[in-house]
Amino acid sequence: MKLVKGKVCGHGKGFAFVRGEEFGEDDILIGGNEVGRGMNGERVMVGVREK
Repeated sequence: MKLVKGKVCGHGKGFAFVRGEEFGEDDILIGGNEVGRGMNGERVMVGVREK
Protein backbone atom coordinates (compact mmCIF):
# COMPACT_ATOMS: atom_id res chain seq x y z
CA MET A 1 0.00 0.00 0.00
CA LYS A 2 1.29 3.43 -0.95
CA LEU A 3 0.80 6.36 1.47
CA VAL A 4 0.04 9.76 -0.06
CA LYS A 5 0.13 13.11 1.77
CA GLY A 6 -2.16 15.80 0.45
CA LYS A 7 -5.01 18.25 1.01
CA VAL A 8 -8.72 17.47 1.01
CA CYS A 9 -10.71 19.25 -1.71
CA GLY A 10 -14.35 18.70 -0.76
CA HIS A 11 -17.31 18.84 -3.13
CA GLY A 12 -20.84 19.93 -2.26
CA LYS A 13 -22.23 16.54 -3.35
CA GLY A 14 -20.46 14.78 -0.48
CA PHE A 15 -17.37 13.31 -2.14
CA ALA A 16 -13.85 14.73 -2.09
CA PHE A 17 -10.47 14.55 -3.74
CA VAL A 18 -7.08 14.42 -2.09
CA ARG A 19 -4.52 16.42 -4.03
CA GLY A 20 -1.10 14.90 -3.47
CA GLU A 21 1.76 17.14 -2.31
CA GLU A 22 4.34 15.45 -4.54
CA PHE A 23 4.70 16.74 -8.10
CA GLY A 24 3.03 14.47 -10.65
CA GLU A 25 0.75 12.60 -8.24
CA ASP A 26 -2.81 12.05 -9.45
CA ASP A 27 -5.76 13.34 -7.44
CA ILE A 28 -7.38 10.60 -5.37
CA LEU A 29 -11.18 10.32 -5.34
CA ILE A 30 -12.69 9.74 -1.91
CA GLY A 31 -16.29 8.51 -2.10
CA GLY A 32 -18.97 10.14 0.05
CA ASN A 33 -19.19 7.12 2.35
CA GLU A 34 -15.40 7.28 2.95
CA VAL A 35 -14.96 11.02 3.59
CA GLY A 36 -15.95 10.80 7.25
CA ARG A 37 -15.10 14.02 9.06
CA GLY A 38 -12.52 15.21 6.54
CA MET A 39 -12.68 18.99 6.13
CA ASN A 40 -11.95 21.00 3.01
CA GLY A 41 -8.31 22.16 3.01
CA GLU A 42 -7.25 19.72 5.74
CA ARG A 43 -3.89 17.98 5.32
CA VAL A 44 -4.27 14.19 5.36
CA MET A 45 -2.44 10.96 4.62
CA VAL A 46 -4.32 8.30 2.67
CA GLY A 47 -3.44 4.73 1.81
CA VAL A 48 -3.72 3.75 -1.86
CA ARG A 49 -3.72 0.16 -3.03
CA GLU A 50 -1.66 -0.51 -6.14
CA LYS A 51 -3.36 -2.26 -9.06
